[in-house]
Amino acid sequence: MRKFSMVSVILFFIVEYVWLNQLFESVNERLADGKWTNTILYQVVVEPRGLLTLIFLLLVALLVVGWAVHYVYSEQKSWQHTSEHVGIGWVVPLILAVLGFLIPNVYVQVGMLLLQVTFIPLIPFIHQTVLFWKVVTNWLIQLAVIGLVLFGARGMLEDSIRIEKTELFTKLEAYQASGDLDRIQRLIEEVDLDQVERILDRVDIEQLIRILEVVDLDRIEQILSLFD
Repeated sequence: MRKFSMVSVILFFIVEYVWLNQLFESVNERLADGKWTNTILYQVVVEPRGLLTLIFLLLVALLVVGWAVHYVYSEQKSWQHTSEHVGIGWVVPLILAVLGFLIPNVYVQVGMLLLQVTFIPLIPFIHQTVLFWKVVTNWLIQLAVIGLVLFGARGMLEDSIRIEKTELFTKLEAYQASGDLDRIQRLIEEVDLDQVERILDRVDIEQLIRILEVVDLDRIEQILSLFD
């Protein structure tokens, strides 16, 4: 069985690809619906392809580093021996990926992803004598690799997770630039809102609608422009 243990790594990346695409679609739906963020002024946009590429780069880097660290720590210096145990270790992330794919709950799926990220750096300790200096060194190496990958792909990360302005925010910026927003604010401060409310209560809305349906608004606008 150990001879075919590295097959788990191949299966992991296949299942992970399908599952993460599903996860990012669910995340985008929740972001668009405003379930996780306020979409009135800003909207968070997740670009699945770029984020998926970044995650896979990170996973491949952790695989290679974990493989090398296991070989260095192993008393039996054999790449075949290391590959066997590293392959067995990647069975756990594979199981988590399968569970995440089968359970259609975005919170459970995010939890599975966090468990994967937590477990993968521990794979170099499989079938090893765990000493304190090995633990510290391994974590420092893993953190350095994660930092280098994220730093090198920071442009991709910025493009993959964006915060975009909504149409309403763009309009408010235009009003602010033209001074209309300040005029509206001064008008609100000066107008007696109670009086406006009393006037609106007396307006026959249905009659107003009928008038607007028959009136030539373009003609009225031309007449009003004469008084500007």
